[in-house]
Amino acid sequence: MKKKMIFAVATGLFAVATVFNMNLLQGNSAGDVSLDAIAVMAQAQSEGGSGGGDWRYVWVVVEENVKCPNNKNKTGVKLSCTRVLSPPEDVTGCGSEGSVKYLGCY
Repeated sequence: MKKKMIFAVATGLFAVATVFNMNLLQGNSAGDVSLDAIAVMAQAQSEGGSGGGDWRYVWVVVEENVKCPNNKNKTGVKLSCTRVLSPPEDVTGCGSEGSVKYLGCY
């Protein structure tokens, strides 16, 4: 009986520690950057920012898992050409604001 009680207490402590650890893992997402967050930041910068830096037209993700215009059975990523202040160097540039293209559709 004593062994069963010790096993039950140990199992309960393990369960509590696991739940606590999972809550810590889920709560610490400050470093996570999604494509949606990047699009929001680019949109905010294109609406007007202050300070120095160079403006460039770059492709920004507008929507993921969008139905492809040329094939309704496929999904892709919709990109829009947006004016951004000081974009990262490795971002692909584009020609004119408002242009749209789809990745994964062709």
